Amino acid sequence: MDVRITLPDEVLDALGPNPEREALEGLMLLLVGEGRLDLERAGEVLGLGDREEAMRWYAERTTSRSGLGAGNPNGIEEPVHLEDLTQEELDR
Repeated sequence: MDVRITLPDEVLDALGPNPEREALEGLMLLLVGEGRLDLERAGEVLGLGDREEAMRWYAERTTSRSGLGAGNPNGIEEPVHLEDLTQEELDR
């Protein structure tokens, strides 16, 4: 099935020289992150060699954008709940 979408020029510019691939990777990241698609299947869709390559792909893209792993060797941080923050923390 083909899906056609029209993206604003600034989004296309941000996606770089291969917008179709970047959009597909972004969609795979979203679906895997939400638990709606298995990482192994996302790797197959993206043409990655095996599960290990898919795991590296996912880890590289999620840690580079979220800042995870900066001070934590496991790359896992506790979730932040807004109700646990002070007003000063919320303002920051």
